Amino acid sequence: MRAPRWLFGARAWLSRQPRGWASQLAWAALPGLVAFLVYFLTLEREVGWADSAELALQAYRLGATHPPGAPVYVLLARPFTLAFSEAAFATNLLSAASASLAVTWMSLTLLELAGMASVALLAPLGFAFAPLVWPLAIMTEVYGLNLAFFGAAVYALLHWRRTRSSIWLMLCAVIFGVSIGVSTPNLALLTPAFLLAVALSGPGWFRRLLLFGGLAVLSGGLALSASLFLARQAPPFGTAYPLEGLVDLPAYVLCFECPTVVWKGADFYLPRVVEFGRLFAANYAWVGVLLGLVGLIWAWREQRDLGAFFTALLVCDLGYMAYFPSWEYYRMAAPAYYTFAVCIACSALLVRQARRGFLLPLLVLLLAGMAIFHLLSQYPEKRERARSQPVTRFALASLQRFPPQALVVSEWGTYTVLLYFQELHGARPDVLLIERAPRRRAYDFGWVESYRELIRGRAAQQPVVVDRREADLAGEFDFQPVYKRWLLLLPRVP
Repeated sequence: MRAPRWLFGARAWLSRQPRGWASQLAWAALPGLVAFLVYFLTLEREVGWADSAELALQAYRLGATHPPGAPVYVLLARPFTLAFSEAAFATNLLSAASASLAVTWMSLTLLELAGMASVALLAPLGFAFAPLVWPLAIMTEVYGLNLAFFGAAVYALLHWRRTRSSIWLMLCAVIFGVSIGVSTPNLALLTPAFLLAVALSGPGWFRRLLLFGGLAVLSGGLALSASLFLARQAPPFGTAYPLEGLVDLPAYVLCFECPTVVWKGADFYLPRVVEFGRLFAANYAWVGVLLGLVGLIWAWREQRDLGAFFTALLVCDLGYMAYFPSWEYYRMAAPAYYTFAVCIACSALLVRQARRGFLLPLLVLLLAGMAIFHLLSQYPEKRERARSQPVTRFALASLQRFPPQALVVSEWGTYTVLLYFQELHGARPDVLLIERAPRRRAYDFGWVESYRELIRGRAAQQPVVVDRREADLAGEFDFQPVYKRWLLLLPRVP
């Protein structure tokens, strides 16, 4: 039985491609603008915990961040902080603009690969509102900006594959190199895939590989070395590597104080893989996983170098982040989420080749359904969060309740928030803030070899406030509640 004629008409309409560069750019900008509007409406209006507060503070001070550093992020965020009265809002806005730009790059990439305007509109929107991507666009973190650089590098690489213009290969190398100054893990996790794509480019591959590698190393080295300049303006705080000179740069960039190659055992990784798999599948409304695998099959069948490129990106990024012992591992795999969203869109190419009139309209409906489902299911909660300021209320209330001249010891997530309000808002300059860290740390006032020894040495001279009870201190101090999690240490009388 033949399919109705209108289905073939719909298939032809959905396969349309914008004509000309200006038309393609305008079409690709559409999903980016839609994403930015939604991001802006749900943008967090306050500072975030942990690295978010540190990045906002150091962007305002034009300073270096904790190892391995994010100098390109700081340099690009600095103008945003000058344009707004609240540094955290400015850096949150940078995340929204960057993620929206990544959506636009994805749309351009899909027009380059598939040439279907409908797919180039809907697949990027499904990515933009995915549960693991949307949060990265409304808070201060490096991941949104890294996605923008990654998307630009992928587009430049694919455009070079089609045109064979060396300019685009050089541009890809420079963009990718600079991205290492946004997210240093790109150096280890994404480099193999880009080198593989160039190596599989046919005759003359070795010369092109040297060109790409040389430019990437040069631009990446310059980007990373910018941390030396930033450290002179405002050194990183709460770190064992304050980056005092060029000799400190390797240990700083390689993050010697936070070793990541640590085997945690099967009892850790088996639940981790199950959890990551569930999060990954939910990120694409489950049905997207099947579509992504179909798109990956198409890439291997029709363009093996492209299939190898996508596979290497997914294996390296997802594999390492599943192994990485950090609570926010799922956020760090943003390039893999971007890559798989492109694979989902590529499934349209295999569907179009099937010459079944109903398949392409059905696929477009699935893509639209994924985007709408993610948008409607998350928007109310994120809109409500944008209207509240729990972090600000907690930080200011805590600072008000600390005793005069107190030494306050807290974990990294809280320490950076308190420091943000102390430095940028002048809140409680009499309070001395340090991180509850197991290793030695450098601060503006000097080195702290052990926070416990500092507590013991100062408890008799000034009030000491901590954020949790510790067994090592329980035998020497009593704990008096101050506010919420905060406890005042009272030395016991022998």
